[in-house]
Amino acid sequence: PRACHAQVLSHGFLHKEVREKGGAYGGGAGASPLGGTFTFSSHRDPRQAETLGAFDAAVAWAAAEGAITALHVEEARRRSESTLWQEQPFLAGERK
Repeated sequence: PRACHAQVLSHGFLHKEVREKGGAYGGGAGASPLGGTFTFSSHRDPRQAETLGAFDAAVAWAAAEGAITALHVEEARRRSESTLWQEQPFLAGERK
């Protein structure tokens, strides 16, 4: 579930606010199931203070009733599954 939340925040809110409006090269949210952490980040961000506000706004947006749609959830689920498989290391001899 945290990975899906990260995907929804990244693609449903933060991309527009941090990348498109703010001019950062990138930004988003991430979740580490093994570490139990949830993070926000931006890359080459010319408006760092405003981005911190965007991170707060993202949480408020996600908490607002009706903000997250079924489409957001389905897209996030697919992205999360794709990312999960990409992050799995191969054991010796397993890759073909």
